[in-house]
Amino acid sequence: MKPTLLTLMLLVILSGLCAQTGLFDLSYGDSYEKANETLTEDFYKYVETDHSPTYSSYYSETNDYVDTIELFFDDVLDQLISWRITYRELDDDDILSAVLDAAISVHGEDYNWDEDYETYIWDLGGGKYLYLGYDANWLPAAEYYNSHYAEYSTFF
Repeated sequence: MKPTLLTLMLLVILSGLCAQTGLFDLSYGDSYEKANETLTEDFYKYVETDHSPTYSSYYSETNDYVDTIELFFDDVLDQLISWRITYRELDDDDILSAVLDAAISVHGEDYNWDEDYETYIWDLGGGKYLYLGYDANWLPAAEYYNSHYAEYSTFF
């Protein structure tokens, strides 16, 4: 009984330490180098357009749906703490519906709908969330929010 209980406790602790992977294969806790490699080696070959110790921005000339991918880092820990994907609103496509399908395939169907903000919300645990809806400029967006770094959010 004791070995089983100890094993279960260890699994619970380790599951809390695992990085949550999201859209574009980015994960909370990724280093700048890892996140940059993930995007630049992606099928769409994202190009970095802006970089500082706490922020990087990417775009792709071959992905007609994504406008920008913005990454926010803790400059002391060199860890990805939040990221935002802004999509282009195209006349002939319902981009938000397509992104919703992608988010469900990554995070599952356990999400909430916020009527006031017209936003889908996934609770990823540990104060981390995925918000999917329209940003302050009414562009379709997905934001991986981190409540420990709320100052980086511009979603609402």
